[in-house]
Amino acid sequence: MPHALPPWRRSFDLDGLSLSKGVQHASAGESVRESLAAGDIKIVFLLDGTLQWGACGEPLLTAGAASVNVCFGAASFDIDNVYRHAGALRYCSLRLSEDYLRATCGLDANALTHRWREPAHGVSHRHHPNESRVMGDWAGDSAVLTRAMSADEWRWASAMASTPETDDADRASTMSSSPGVDAPWQRLALVAQTFEALARCAAFQPTAATPARGESARQVTLRKALLAARDLLDAQLQTPPSLPQLARTVGINVNKLCDGFREQFGTTVHGYVRERRLTQAFALLSARRISVSEAAWQCGYTDSHFSKTFRARFGMLPHTLTREGV
Repeated sequence: MPHALPPWRRSFDLDGLSLSKGVQHASAGESVRESLAAGDIKIVFLLDGTLQWGACGEPLLTAGAASVNVCFGAASFDIDNVYRHAGALRYCSLRLSEDYLRATCGLDANALTHRWREPAHGVSHRHHPNESRVMGDWAGDSAVLTRAMSADEWRWASAMASTPETDDADRASTMSSSPGVDAPWQRLALVAQTFEALARCAAFQPTAATPARGESARQVTLRKALLAARDLLDAQLQTPPSLPQLARTVGINVNKLCDGFREQFGTTVHGYVRERRLTQAFALLSARRISVSEAAWQCGYTDSHFSKTFRARFGMLPHTLTREGV
C-alpha cells in the first residue's frame, strides 16, 4: 500500500477571494475555530478524510470524503472544526466576501445555493434525508450544509488539490501568500478555476435518484481500496502499474477496480493518470525552473507526445509557461 500523503498547503489571496488547498494531518480530538465575516461564504471540497464541523450552536455535521461543505451567514459567526480521529484530510477551500461575490457574479450566498434547498421532482430533503446528499439546514439568511460531490466536482477538486511533486512546487507554496510572486496569468488561472467551482455549486440540484449517504461494510471496503489505488497511481505516475497489478495490490479484481474507479472519481484509471500527469507538468513548468523535456520525462511522456497532449488539455504549448513575462 502507498504511504500516506505528506502534509502541504498552498494559498492564494485577492481582495475578497481566498483559495487554499493541500493535505492536513489532524490529531484525534483536535479542534480548530475560525471566524467567518457577515455575508461571506466558505466552500470546502473535502477529497479525503473526515471531520465534524458546525456553527451558531447547531449540532455538528459530519463531512466525509468526496463532500462539498458550505457555510454563510447574514451576521459574522465562528466555525468549529472537530477531528474525532487522526488522519489526513485532502482539500480545496474557497472563501469569498459578499461584496466580491456580488461584484463578479451578481449573486449572494443564498442565491448561489438556492437550488440545493429542494430536490427535483418535488422531493423534500427534510423528509427524505436518505434520498438527498444535502444535509444541514438554513436559518434565515444563514446556512451550514454538506453534501456529496458530483463527478464533475470531484475531477475539478482532485486536479486542484494535486500534491506538489518537486522542491520547486514546495518553494512556490511557501511564497504564495507574498504579493507579486505568482505571475499575473497564474492568478488569472486561479480566479477562473474558482469561478468554475462556483458554477458547479450553483448548478447542483439534488434528486430523488441520488444514492443514499449510508454505506455497507462491503462498500466501505471497496471505497478504501479505490482510494488506495488512486494514491498508488499518484506515487507512481512515471511508471504506473498495470490494471491487474493495481487491482491485486489493493485487493480487488480488475472489473471492480475499473467500474468502481469510474463511479468514485468520474474517470477511468488511464484517464486519471493522464490528467494527473498533465496537471503535474503544468505545476512543474509554472515554477519556470524545469525544462519542457524534464517535465515530460518526470510525468512519463515522450517529448513528441507531450506537447500535443499538453496543448489539447490546456490550449497552449508547454513552452509558453517557461517564458518570462507571459
